[in-house]
Amino acid sequence: MKRRVGPFHVLITIALSVYVNVEFLSQVWNATGPLDLQFFYTPEKAYSRVAAYGVEGRIQYRNILLTADIAWPMLYTLLLSCPISWLFKRSLAEGSKAQMLNVVPFGALLLDLLENACIVTMLTIFPGKPTVLAWMATACTTVKWLFVGASVLLLLTGVAAMVKAEIVKRKKTADSGRAAL
Repeated sequence: MKRRVGPFHVLITIALSVYVNVEFLSQVWNATGPLDLQFFYTPEKAYSRVAAYGVEGRIQYRNILLTADIAWPMLYTLLLSCPISWLFKRSLAEGSKAQMLNVVPFGALLLDLLENACIVTMLTIFPGKPTVLAWMATACTTVKWLFVGASVLLLLTGVAAMVKAEIVKRKKTADSGRAAL
């Protein structure tokens, strides 16, 4: 039995994503913002932010990373992977190896979870400031965003391929209609 990803799955994923963002992730951030929304940061910048959070901010940030920010990467992975699957299935030749690119968002998921582990450790052991840990966190953050960017490009490519496939299909239908006359 084949499982299919349809528009209903995509809409449910979007709704869950919006809910998580509105309900959980916007509760805590002060003017410094979370580290995991940066593209790149140095250990100095990371620990400066960690200090600026204060004791309560560090506890809240850690709690979010251990709860909502475990669910959020899973949701955005589905939000990217499902439409990529759906679009590529409908716009590429059957059996095309490019259809396997729907797993790219899972690279972002893995790196996001590793990034969370690094940041949770940084928040927990502060005022300790292991430089290696901060570099590991920023490496995970940067590569995560590269995977997210690649996923968005795949999504846009899927939209373009589907539009192209629809144009070709309509042209063939119009041509066959004219040939029948």
